[in-house]
Amino acid sequence: MVRRTIALVARDLDIADVHETSGSDAAASLLATASYDGVLVCIDDRGYALIEQLRSGRTLCSARTPLAVTMSSCGVEDVQRLRDLGIDHVLLRPFKVKAVLQALQMLSRARVDNAV
Repeated sequence: MVRRTIALVARDLDIADVHETSGSDAAASLLATASYDGVLVCIDDRGYALIEQLRSGRTLCSARTPLAVTMSSCGVEDVQRLRDLGIDHVLLRPFKVKAVLQALQMLSRARVDNAV
């Protein structure tokens, strides 16, 4: 329900046109068929694999596509892995809808900065 709320509010406020999925496998299918300006990934059992797929150029998105992640906890090893993968923003759960909307705005700005 939170995912749907975020998508609707982001569209209503013209922050982003969000394409939501139920998980990393569904997201991988979307990324194989279309290019996106930014990606928000939930770090679950397949989240890192999805990010590695995107960063290695095995999707239609640019390997430099701005990325944000959500996760329930973040240890030292996670921080290093996220840095190595070039993650632009990390949201720790639980988070407020406002924080996700701010992350989406940041992804939009990062996309513009990467284009220059």
